[in-house]
Amino acid sequence: MTGYHSAVPVSAEFHEFSGVRGLRGLRGLRGNWHTRNELVALGVLASLGAFVLLLLLAILIYPGGNWLDPSATGHRFFLNFFCDLTQPFSISGRPNPVGSLFAKAAMLWFALALGGFFWIAPSHFEKGARIGVWVRTLGLSATLTYAVVPLVPSEHFGPIHTDAILTAAPPGLLAVLLIVFGLTRAGPAKKLLAWLGVLSLALGVVDSAVFVNHLGVHGPPPRLLPVLQKLAAISLSTWMAALAYRTWAARSARPEAKP
Repeated sequence: MTGYHSAVPVSAEFHEFSGVRGLRGLRGLRGNWHTRNELVALGVLASLGAFVLLLLLAILIYPGGNWLDPSATGHRFFLNFFCDLTQPFSISGRPNPVGSLFAKAAMLWFALALGGFFWIAPSHFEKGARIGVWVRTLGLSATLTYAVVPLVPSEHFGPIHTDAILTAAPPGLLAVLLIVFGLTRAGPAKKLLAWLGVLSLALGVVDSAVFVNHLGVHGPPPRLLPVLQKLAAISLSTWMAALAYRTWAARSARPEAKP
């Protein structure tokens, strides 16, 4: 009996600590959407970093050749497409086994960053905005389809590669349009993010239009197309990084939760 009675205060203290404070902490973690978004934002930034690093490695390894100059040596940033890097053989006809793996991995990391971006973007809308569900739904659809693109290089899969691009573009552009709309209505504090979105959307629409216009045309693509692709990618990546950083940095602006 003595042992039993001496254990009661310990059990009560333990209950007070783990059962009350611990339960509050657990509920706070489960219900704290701010914390979830900040972790996703950190993942977006890390994924973009991995994308850039792996892409640089693929560019350095690429043997050479582009659609306007198949005999060119090395990679030409504004003449090669991203998908050129994923081909097991370069356009010049030389093997590219390692570089193609780096490029595929880079694009998959970008897909991961893109999915996270579509998830956290609605957290910057005005409270109660209903378009957030559509942004996440359309964004998820675009991200999953885009992730297929590097896995089906045109050299081996032909039109499936093009079909994957055409399937990913419409929901992706529509999700971006909704994000721009949501940021515009969120007030002056989100003005810079909104304008970055406008630039990304405009470049994406023009790039898609030129790409679709060239479908079925024999011969090399217009010189403008790879340039538009790179500008659209740089703009989108910058926008994604800026929004993710704003999401992550917001933690320091919130008052600490009371115990």
